[in-house]
Formats: sequence, structure tokens, C-alpha cells
Amino acid sequence: NRSDQWTHRVDGIEAYKEYIQDHHKIFYNHLYFGDALEILPTLEIRYDLLIASDILEHFDRERGRKFLQACVARAKNVIISTPHVSGKQALESENPFQTHRSEWAWEDFAGFPSKFRVPNDVSLIVFMGEDAEKVHSHLRYVRLSSRLKRCFPSLGRVTDVSRRRRALESRES
Repeated sequence: NRSDQWTHRVDGIEAYKEYIQDHHKIFYNHLYFGDALEILPTLEIRYDLLIASDILEHFDRERGRKFLQACVARAKNVIISTPHVSGKQALESENPFQTHRSEWAWEDFAGFPSKFRVPNDVSLIVFMGEDAEKVHSHLRYVRLSSRLKRCFPSLGRVTDVSRRRRALESRES
């Protein structure tokens, strides 16, 4: 699986070039190096999905808000993940971008329409964008379905049989 054979484009931004390893070069169509807040506005593509995982806490509050706005401007949908409690992180390497400069809560996303929070014990995960309502509905269904199957194992077999029956009926018509 080489990224040049994919039907979807996957780009990445890394502030600390020395962090990149060989597997990163396989995952991405293109890697941009530098400050994400400076790079995002220069990109000409509008992405279907932008994922910013464990990035937001590395900006101070003002630059973090600007980063969120740049993400929303550059993508149809955005997933933000940031630790619930980041605290001050000491440098474990020579990477100056590793320092945590801010903490974020659900309330900090109040100004962004069409969003929902994904339950998680470790991180605040926020999905924002055009497809938020549709994705949220699907996630609620999947969570409910998996809970029901755990409580009622035979339900899993019934729904699998029903799914197969519908698939066969659609092929016949």
C-alpha cells in the first residue's frame, strides 16, 4: 500500500522535522513542515476531514483559537483531540514544540456550530463540521447496538441474519 496509489489524499503537518520516521513517509501523500497555524491558510485544498490530535494544547489560548478557526476554514469536518488535563509538560527531547501551553474544555468550543463531543476518559474529542449531525447519529446507533449485543448476545445473531436476508433480497431485485 503506497500512498501514491490511494484514491484519497492524506496530508500531514509536523512542526518538528526530526520527529518524522520512515513509516510517516508511507502514510501521507504529502508532509508539510512548520507551524500548522502558518501552513493551514496557505493550502489550496479543502479537505473532507481534518484530524488534529494532541496538537491544540501546544498553542497558547489565542493561537489555539486561531488554529481552530483555520481548521474549520480548511475542512468540511474537523476532529480535535486534546488531553483532559495536560498540565505543564517538560521537554523530553530537543523538540521545542512539545511543550503544553494551554488546556481546553468542551465550553471552549461554544462558538463553533454543528459539533458534538465523543465520550473519552483520556481526551476531549470534538467533531465539528457539515456532517456532524449525521456522524453523531451513526455513532449513537453503533454504541447502542454494541451495548444491546453485549447484554443480549443472541441479538447479535438475529441482526446478522436480518442483515444477510436484506442483502440477498436487494441482490434479487
